[in-house]
Amino acid sequence: MVSKLLFRRGWAFLGIQPLTAFFIAVLCSVILWTALTHIYIFLLVFAIIGLGIFSAFSIFQLARIDFKSQGRMLREFVLSLIDRIDRFVKSPDPVESPDLDISWVRVPGGTFDMGDGDGRTNEKPVHRVKLKDFVISKYAVTNAQYAEFLNKYGSHKVKNGEYAGEVMIKEYEWGVNKTDQGWQVQSGYENHPVIEVTWYGAHELCRFYGLRLPSEAEWEYAASYKKDGGKHKYSGTSDDSKLGEYAWYSKNSRYRTHPVGDLKPNDLGLYDMSGNVWEWCQDR
Repeated sequence: MVSKLLFRRGWAFLGIQPLTAFFIAVLCSVILWTALTHIYIFLLVFAIIGLGIFSAFSIFQLARIDFKSQGRMLREFVLSLIDRIDRFVKSPDPVESPDLDISWVRVPGGTFDMGDGDGRTNEKPVHRVKLKDFVISKYAVTNAQYAEFLNKYGSHKVKNGEYAGEVMIKEYEWGVNKTDQGWQVQSGYENHPVIEVTWYGAHELCRFYGLRLPSEAEWEYAASYKKDGGKHKYSGTSDDSKLGEYAWYSKNSRYRTHPVGDLKPNDLGLYDMSGNVWEWCQDR
């Protein structure tokens, strides 16, 4: 009784039922008897078993290699897909958005000297930058366009994502204000560039419409573009005496914003890249 109890407890400890253990014991006895009395049969069976184990191991190795190969293929596919999505997001082709009326300008890629050796600290040092083709809006986003966005979006704060809760815009007399009927533009300022927009507000408008802000390099390249090579000091000109033809600034603006596109465009056909209002870039 004790021996049976120990037997049952011992096999149970190994996770094997008693009936299974009995058949294992019988099989081991047969193998031992065959080994002692029929050595050739034993060697043949042992060889067959060994061959089977070797084959199984080889298949396992091939399967593991194939799995690794498939893993590499999957990784390459994912990276390729990400690259295609990235190229689509940064595509030089204009984005057609029925909800946002924007005119696009294609900017040919190139290399330029970014920065200003005589400028502010954050404009130094001058360094060489190479850019691919991209597109940028011909005009700054207007008060009317931003008010339309806010009314569709339903909040003046970012609603979700990394910047949830951040304020997107502040009310201003030349800009957009909150009323009982929603966000409305101060009369007469509909076509003026939107003002008092935070970086979060500019970023969220782009995200809402499936767009993005230009990088600082892209913005500077487009603003200073010169059709015969090099770059302009200002957007459209390097001549201080002609700056007022291209930009609203302290000497001609009366310290107020003005409608977009009222002055001359630069060599790419972009308006107000110098003057009127400050503009946000993706890298702040």
